[in-house]
Amino acid sequence: MTAAGGWLLVPLVLTVVTVGWGLLVDRLTGRELPAAVLPGVGLAAMICATGLVVLRDGAGPLAAPLAAAGAVLGLVLGRERLARADLRLWAAPLLAAAGVLVVQALPTLLDGAVIAGYGRLDDSATWLGLTDRVIEQGRAVTGLPPGTYTRVLQDYLAQGYPVGSLLPVGVGARLSGQDVANAYQPTIGMYAVVVSCSLYAVARTLVASRVAAALVGFGAAQASLLYGYAQWGGVKELAAAALLATLAPLVARSWRLGGERTLLAVVLVVGGLTGTLGVSAGPWVLPAVLLAFVGWLVVAQRGVLRRSALWLLPVGGLAALPALSMADLLVKTSPTTFGANAITEAEGLGRLLAPLNLLQGAGLWPQEDFRTASSAETLVTLLALGVVALALAAAVVGVRRRAYAPAVLLAIVVPGTVGIVALGSPWIDAKSLAITSPFVLGCALALVAHETVDRGRRSAAAAAVLLAVAVAVSTTAVARSTPGVPRDELTALRDIGERFDGQGPTLFLGHQVYATRHFLRDMDVEGASERRDRFVRLVDGSLAPDYTEVPVDRVAAADLAVYALLVRRVGAPGQMPAGYTRVWDGPFWEVWRRPGGREGAAG
Repeated sequence: MTAAGGWLLVPLVLTVVTVGWGLLVDRLTGRELPAAVLPGVGLAAMICATGLVVLRDGAGPLAAPLAAAGAVLGLVLGRERLARADLRLWAAPLLAAAGVLVVQALPTLLDGAVIAGYGRLDDSATWLGLTDRVIEQGRAVTGLPPGTYTRVLQDYLAQGYPVGSLLPVGVGARLSGQDVANAYQPTIGMYAVVVSCSLYAVARTLVASRVAAALVGFGAAQASLLYGYAQWGGVKELAAAALLATLAPLVARSWRLGGERTLLAVVLVVGGLTGTLGVSAGPWVLPAVLLAFVGWLVVAQRGVLRRSALWLLPVGGLAALPALSMADLLVKTSPTTFGANAITEAEGLGRLLAPLNLLQGAGLWPQEDFRTASSAETLVTLLALGVVALALAAAVVGVRRRAYAPAVLLAIVVPGTVGIVALGSPWIDAKSLAITSPFVLGCALALVAHETVDRGRRSAAAAAVLLAVAVAVSTTAVARSTPGVPRDELTALRDIGERFDGQGPTLFLGHQVYATRHFLRDMDVEGASERRDRFVRLVDGSLAPDYTEVPVDRVAAADLAVYALLVRRVGAPGQMPAGYTRVWDGPFWEVWRRPGGREGAAG
C-alpha cells in the first residue's frame, strides 16, 4: 500500500470521470458551460447517478461501471469541444490545479502515510467502512454477521446517513485498482482541485488575467480552516465546498442566458450537494435555488415555465432522491432532538477544545491546529477582518461591473452559514465555517487581483503580497503539524484481512479503528473496546474502557471462546490461554487461532 500510487492514479481517474460527466451535462444544457466548472458539474452529476444506484440493495458494484460509462459517453459527445480547446490558454489554471493537488498531498507523502489526521479524528475509518459497503453492496445493511463493522453500518447507513462525498472515493478506488484507504485522501485532494477550478471561474468574471485568476483559485483552495479539515480527513467538508463553489458561476450564468436548460446544471449540483450533506445542505441550497430561479425568470421568454416543468422537476426529483431517503436522519438530528441549548453543551464540541472564533470562516487564520488560540490573536483577527472587508467590496465592485459571480457566491454561502451557526452546535459551526472559508478568501483575492492587474494600483499589489504570504504561512503551519495514519501498520492489517478473509469471527484486542471498521471487516471482526455488537466482558463482568488495548487474559473465557481468531498488537500485555496457536506474526500485529479452530479458505 503506497501513498504515492494513490496520489498518482486516483486523481487521474477522477479527472477523466468528472470532466467526462461535465461534458455530458454540457451537451444536455445545449449551451457550453464554462470550462472551469466542468469538473464540479461532472462531480455533482456522477454523485447523483451513483447515489441512485446504491439505493438498491446489491447494486453497489454497478456504481463504478456507471461512472465510467457516463464519462466515456461525455468524452465522446464532447470530443469536438475538447479538440477546439487551446491548452496554451489553460496553462495557468491547469498548473494552479496541479499545485493545489501537490499542496494537499505533501503532508501525507512526506510522512509516509495514506490518510491524514491520525489521532485527531477517527471519522475517516468510519467513512472507509461506509464506502466499502456502498460500493460493494449498496446502502442496505441486512444479513450481516454481528461485529463492529456491522454496528458501524447500522449506526450510519441504516439511519440514512448521506454518502455522496464517499461515492467518488469508492469509484476512484475501483477504477484505479486501489484500496479505498489509498483513494481516500487523494479524493479529498481532488475536491480541493474542484474548489480551485470553480473559484477560478468566479474570479475570471472580475479579473481579466487568466494567470491572476488562477492564482486566486490556488490561494483560495488553501483557506486555513478548509485546509485544516482536509488534513483531518474531512471528506464531507471538502466535497461540500467543491459543489458550493460550482454553484455560483452557474447561478450567475442563468441570470445572463435564460432558457430552461441553463438550470439543468444548477439542479444537478444542488442534487449532488444534497446527497453529500443531506438536510444540512438546506441553508445553502435554498438561496442558490431562489437566486437561480428568480434570475432565470427575469430573462426567460414567456411560456417557458410550463415547458420547463415537464422535465426540470423530474430531473430535480431524481437528483435529490438519495437525500430524500434520509427522512429518519432529519428527525434524529433536528434541533428538537438535541435541545435548543446544544451550542452551549460540552458534547456539542465534538473534537474541538472550545467554540471556534467565527472569523476563522474568513479564510485566513494562520496557526498549526485550528482548535487552539493563535499566538498572535490580534494580528490574525485584523487579517481576517481585512479579508471580510475585501470580500464584501469584491461583491460590490462585481455588481457595478456586471460581474455577478462574487456577489452570487456570497449571497449563497453567507446566509446559509449564518443560519447554521445560529442553530448548530460548535462542532457543526466549525464545519460550516470551514466550508465557507475558501469563498470569502477567494472573493477577497479576486478583488485584490483585479485592482492590481487590471487597474495597476500599488496599494492593491502590497495587499496581494500580504495575502500571499499569509496563505503560505498558514498552509505551511497546517502541513507541518498534520499527523498521518502509519502506512506500514495499515499495510500489515490489509494483509491480515486478505489472508484470513472468511475465517472469523475475530476478536480484535488492540485499539486501531481502521482495523475494525475497514481492513478486517471480512473477518467478522469485533473490537474488544469499541462499538461492540456482541458483549465482550472482562473476568470481573465489566466491559473494557472504550478505545483501549485489552489484555487477552482479562477477557472472560466464555466470551473469548466465541471467536475463532484473536488479533492483538505485538508485545501486548497478557498471557495467551493454553492451546491457542499463533498463525501470523509480523512487526505490528499477531494472529492467534483458538484450540480446535479450523482454517477456512483464504480470500
